[in-house]
Amino acid sequence: MIFRGLSQKARLLFTIFLTLVFIAVIALWQLSPTQAQLVQKESNYAIHIQQKFNQSAFYPIAQIPSTNLYKPIGDWVGRLILPTKQQLQDGLDWVWMEVQYAPPTAQNLVGKIVRLEWKKNKNLLALERVVTRDINFTPEVIKSQKQGNIHPFRLNGVRQVGILRSLAGANPDDETIVVLDSTTIIDANQEKSILQIEREPVLATGRFYGLVKIIKPIKSQYNTSLFPNQKQFNDYFLVQHYNPNANKFNGIEETIRIPQQAIDSRNFTPSSSQQIERSPAGDDGWYIYGAADAKGVFTVRALAPRSLLQIQPRQIITGKELGLNYIQDINWQNTKNNKGKFNTVLLKPGETQNSLNQSISTWQEGNKAIVLHLFGGIGGRKAEPLGVPYTITGHFAFGITEVVRDEFTKELRFETKYHQIYAHNPDGIIAGTHTWADYMGNLQRGWLATRPVSDILIEFDPVTQDYDFDGVKLSPLKEFQQQLQITMARYRVGDGTGGAMVSPATSCVQDASQALYAAILTQVAGYQAVGTLHLNSRALVQDEVAIARRATATSINSKIQILN
Repeated sequence: MIFRGLSQKARLLFTIFLTLVFIAVIALWQLSPTQAQLVQKESNYAIHIQQKFNQSAFYPIAQIPSTNLYKPIGDWVGRLILPTKQQLQDGLDWVWMEVQYAPPTAQNLVGKIVRLEWKKNKNLLALERVVTRDINFTPEVIKSQKQGNIHPFRLNGVRQVGILRSLAGANPDDETIVVLDSTTIIDANQEKSILQIEREPVLATGRFYGLVKIIKPIKSQYNTSLFPNQKQFNDYFLVQHYNPNANKFNGIEETIRIPQQAIDSRNFTPSSSQQIERSPAGDDGWYIYGAADAKGVFTVRALAPRSLLQIQPRQIITGKELGLNYIQDINWQNTKNNKGKFNTVLLKPGETQNSLNQSISTWQEGNKAIVLHLFGGIGGRKAEPLGVPYTITGHFAFGITEVVRDEFTKELRFETKYHQIYAHNPDGIIAGTHTWADYMGNLQRGWLATRPVSDILIEFDPVTQDYDFDGVKLSPLKEFQQQLQITMARYRVGDGTGGAMVSPATSCVQDASQALYAAILTQVAGYQAVGTLHLNSRALVQDEVAIARRATATSINSKIQILN
């Protein structure tokens, strides 16, 4: 009625007004989710770091557990500390490190802050130059950070960031624990002691570790949670240590703490100690990684089931066809029904049942194997969202396993280090080399309790051994590790953008494969430079490519062991 009384011009203006109102409503509706995303979302890392037992300062360095029951996790253990803003301006690649454990000859450094830097070596300096970047966050990275992902914001605007500084500055706090190997040297001629290294620090959890059987939970008089609305659990346990004299768990009994982690943004906890004493994974004991708190109670920060790391497999499959079938079909079947279970399988395509015992015994101390690591999606009632219909993106990484002599049992076992080419994420998982305990077993961010995981160990001597051609030395495995380290360092700083995010052009499996390809090209050049001495280099390189492409390249009598 009102519309009829209006002039033609007024009608036109009214129509335009209604149209603009309609467009404005649609625009507000479309933009409102985006506006919500700009609100800072709390990361899982931020939630968990509030709990004091996830902070290094909770564990006094002077509190050292019994040396009869616990061993240090490395030759050197330390906490990385990023230099101040003013110190970062020098463009050099050094950081501070709080020494939390040192060899007997350097006990005077325990508890002190030292400078950590590279040895004066031209090869190390060349490697450093390859990965050094100026860091300037892009708008996409700032948006990702507000969505709860952890980016190295303390390095934003810093020039010439190298390997060590990208490690120390990867997370918001100076909470990154690393181990250094025995090649570390001390330069005490300066005002502050200097540690010089030739290998990249390995990301680790805890300071000491032990081997125990978890007997039962013990009620505690303490309220151990910072989150009063969450259910309170008993997180103190009676354990019995392994007795090397009797070769069983009848050693000293002790009360330890396995702290209950908080519920984070995913609406579940990353790990739980509830009923852990009943878990079949602990039938042969648990390796516990951590340190003593102010009361002297050993507090666990990572766990590893002993059975999973033992040489002896739980299942053996012989024959090429059966082995292929297991890898391609059976290995990832029924993951839902296999929740809470694990298995170790030895695949021997060229073996008969009669020669299997001899095959298992061929694992020798110092042997190495390439690891193909895969994890799947988090399922159950609180499953993570699907990236693509009926598909979980999952994750892939290479690693290296070495056969070592166990310090407690004196048996041979596997010791795995993962080379994680890992995108920035809300959990604070850093792209770098991780111990098994740090990446899988860490109670705060490890995947042991939440994801299906499969590790394929491939022993193939032509790749894992070193070569010396009349003084010309080549090492396919070391070259492979170096290429992975280059890629990991680039991921930590997003090649200068501050962010490495998964896309069709950037992913863990693609960039891990690129590192492998780069290593193969380098080795080919090395073989060609050596010439035809006593080796068909072309055949060797083809074998390397075959191993990279599929875990089933076993017709050359390699061993494959699967841990899941």
